[in-house]
Amino acid sequence: MSDQSGWQRWLFTGIAFAVTGMLTYWMSKLPATEKWNNIAYAIILGGAVGNVFDRVVHGFVVDYLDFYWGTYHWPAFNLADMGICIGAAMIILDGFRKKDESK
Repeated sequence: MSDQSGWQRWLFTGIAFAVTGMLTYWMSKLPATEKWNNIAYAIILGGAVGNVFDRVVHGFVVDYLDFYWGTYHWPAFNLADMGICIGAAMIILDGFRKKDESK
């Protein structure tokens, strides 16, 4: 999509700002005792802001980590993408944790 007329740059920037606002709101509503989720949201927020910066400055997200294993090529990604994936994995793992309902 990077060869299109430019509308997608602003579409994805808008989506990232909406997600950033939503995560910031959720973080403000979580109690301080929910450290795991707050850390996960903060990591996702950092990744989203990093990708927005790239998109606004360069017009696209710069993927600079590129790995090969023999003949297999893993898709290129960046540190912000890692943050988004790690934060999402933390939220998913939290869903499987046993909650103490007596609090």
